[in-house]
Amino acid sequence: MIQLRQDTLFWTREGYESVARQKGHKGTGGPDSPPRNAKAKGRHSDWPANWAKVSPKGVQYCRDHFLKKKCPGNCGRSHNCPVLKNGWVCNAAPSEHSPEQCPHRWLLVEPVASGTELPAGSTWETPPSKPITTLTAEGLPSHGSHNATIPHSQSKAAGRIPPTTPGVDGQTLLGLCPWLSSFPHRLLERLTWTTQPTAVLQGRDILLLYAGPKDGGALDDILTQQQQDLGRRLIAVDIQRPHEEGPNDILEDGFYSTLCCAAAEGQLTFVGGGQNCRTWSILRWFPKPGAPRPVRGRDPSQTWGLETNSLEEQLDTDKDSLLLLRQMVITALAPRARKPSEFHSFLEHPRDPIECSRAPADSRCSSIWATRVYREWAKEVNHHRIHFDQCRLGQVARKSTTFSTDLPLHHWQGLQCNHGEHTRSPTMTSSDLSRYPPTLMTGLAAAIIRSLPDKGPPRDGMPADRRTPR
Repeated sequence: MIQLRQDTLFWTREGYESVARQKGHKGTGGPDSPPRNAKAKGRHSDWPANWAKVSPKGVQYCRDHFLKKKCPGNCGRSHNCPVLKNGWVCNAAPSEHSPEQCPHRWLLVEPVASGTELPAGSTWETPPSKPITTLTAEGLPSHGSHNATIPHSQSKAAGRIPPTTPGVDGQTLLGLCPWLSSFPHRLLERLTWTTQPTAVLQGRDILLLYAGPKDGGALDDILTQQQQDLGRRLIAVDIQRPHEEGPNDILEDGFYSTLCCAAAEGQLTFVGGGQNCRTWSILRWFPKPGAPRPVRGRDPSQTWGLETNSLEEQLDTDKDSLLLLRQMVITALAPRARKPSEFHSFLEHPRDPIECSRAPADSRCSSIWATRVYREWAKEVNHHRIHFDQCRLGQVARKSTTFSTDLPLHHWQGLQCNHGEHTRSPTMTSSDLSRYPPTLMTGLAAAIIRSLPDKGPPRDGMPADRRTPR
């Protein structure tokens, strides 16, 4: 079982069935094996070409629900809309519409030649062209005039890029990011990307991940308050923002591929973000009825998941790992195509508990800062670590944090809580503390502005020194 968990096939239904065939059905006559003389049909031959097989969260879409119309529910697979739209998955809830009523159902993934038969059950018509999505100055998707084929952004197994789609495979990824060499295969596959982006950035070169809702107090809001003309250069991403205003989830493979291509081509001058701690939190080591249990450990073999994790726990753990790792990959790609002075970045995460906590569990709690992966990555991107307690910058709780960055933030180094006691509402949770306090936010925005080059990337995306890695 432990061996299987390291294999991406473990996370898919095909994996279970493949293992069963290998163990008990090697010859003909098995329940999954067609007779030798019968015409064998492909496992997914009846799955429409413009439907993703895996959701943006890495969950397989339910064949019984969509094709057989007889899933009893609670199957662990997704019943959301699988229709692809310009490389993105619709993923609308069943209560909104079925795939047959999806407003994006006419956007086929592959070009359809005249006279070609559409997938079974399809009644939509082929669009005259499939333009590349453009992010406009207002952040809204628009459509350019490029008649380009949009690649399939989903995988046959947990996010794998189809072999027919041009892309960066695992071997190439390790060549670009050697600090990933010890990673589980299931995570490595979700870090590859296609080299045919489904969007263009139109001069937007400042990427802010996990920015929170746009309510006047987010980092992009503070940046535009300090320098108004930055608005047209910002890409602020968070799942709390409406998808209609632009891609909002870095776990969507098409959007991630777009950002990787932009970074590799020198189009990004800044990348920063700090995801919520969730599965990394030391609070999981404080047992409470109904509270989630620990899913990571301190030992390097436990960083990306405990052997005792349920399937649901491991999928949730992998999701948090990918949020962090995809930011690290994009950050590592960007400076390769720009001069050192023309790219800056930060990664924020809770401080290593072993450095700041007195809890007995601190020596068992995982931390990205304690990993070899982080140390090698930080050396590559020229980062140093800044440790401080956020209460010194206005937070209502102590909240010890670490910034890994090349920004000039040394004046925050070592700021420790000097408050006798922190009082907060009994109903306050850790999620209520996810946004940076005002003083931290304004200071961070000022440091970002000082670090930006006078000019953004060339409009055609080609770096000045043309050192674009491929």
